[in-house]
Amino acid sequence: MALDEPPQHLAYATHVERDLARARFVAALVTGPAGVLLLLTTHRHAILGVVGLLCVLAALGWAMAARGGGRRAHERATWRLRLTSDALTVSTENGDVSLPRDAIGHVWLDDDALQVVLERRGGEPLRLDATWGGLGAVDLHEHLRRWWTGGPTKTCDN
Repeated sequence: MALDEPPQHLAYATHVERDLARARFVAALVTGPAGVLLLLTTHRHAILGVVGLLCVLAALGWAMAARGGGRRAHERATWRLRLTSDALTVSTENGDVSLPRDAIGHVWLDDDALQVVLERRGGEPLRLDATWGGLGAVDLHEHLRRWWTGGPTKTCDN
């Protein structure tokens, strides 16, 4: 990022959280009625009754997971990754974390965890999931590497 560029704000990709919550809700809608149907129609077969009960319990689990995902998406809707000419600031569960550009020793991509790792000089690394600005892990790594080295960064459409 050149010194004269305005700060960039990459929003947290809440659509991913919302999509997962919807998928979990659909799983609850499918397994719940299937379990109830099995419980109501299998009087003589104990094994099918157990499967029906497990389906109902799984549906409750899916519904709770969907509710938690929706709540998480709502909480993270205000999160931002802010890049300025002198620092990176990222929103987390514990508040904003700011990392000065000159405190970064290396920016690399952890292929196993699909995270961008910013190595701090004399500190713990900052690991970022690929949930910022609609960028995947490789694009986020490239974007942050260009910002760190002072090269031109592409603008991100959110």
